[in-house]
Amino acid sequence: MAGASPERLLRCSNLGKWFGSKVLFRAVELELHRGECLVVAGWNGSGKSTFLKCLAGLLDPSTGSVVIDSDLPFPIGYSALDLQLYDKLSAREHLVFAGQTRGCEADADYWLDYVGLEDRDLQASGLSSGQRQRVRFALALQHRPDLLFLDEPSAAMDEKGRALVAKVIRDFQSGLFPGKTQTAPGAVVLATNDPQELSFATHLLELSPDRDSIERGHL
Repeated sequence: MAGASPERLLRCSNLGKWFGSKVLFRAVELELHRGECLVVAGWNGSGKSTFLKCLAGLLDPSTGSVVIDSDLPFPIGYSALDLQLYDKLSAREHLVFAGQTRGCEADADYWLDYVGLEDRDLQASGLSSGQRQRVRFALALQHRPDLLFLDEPSAAMDEKGRALVAKVIRDFQSGLFPGKTQTAPGAVVLATNDPQELSFATHLLELSPDRDSIERGHL
């Protein structure tokens, strides 16, 4: 319908996470819709990665709730530097294995071409940190999810890699990848401490490591 609001994909209510008396974030309320990009900013130790893991269901929050509004069986694509690859599998084998696990077409050569990885038959143990990051991008995109979570995506990348990050975000938000059937626009959650990447934001959440401590049981 013309003029209709974009479809909501993610919402969180009163989201908070702390370890002992150390508060990382609390009382976060947000909604994310198709075509949008939430940039989670802050320096090391501010809780960016923890926030993404709470949104993705990889870590339980201390309080609050997260709802993913998607009908897809695997609605999230996730890329982070601590996401380990199998040393003895090649990049191509990673995509084939992931496709079998997810029940989707592997399309390994397409996605490895898209992320610009040439050494696709080399074991992951022989890939550079930047090449490993490209494999993570391919794995995160392969199943065409509704939500793309990128944790410090440019950290291990050179200038060409940084351009790739921008391309990934742009294409995912539009739902249009070269040579692929267009899908509905996706939404991106990007954790970064790079000031240049703030330009991707339609929404900005700034986390600070200098939060007050809390007494146990009291917010």
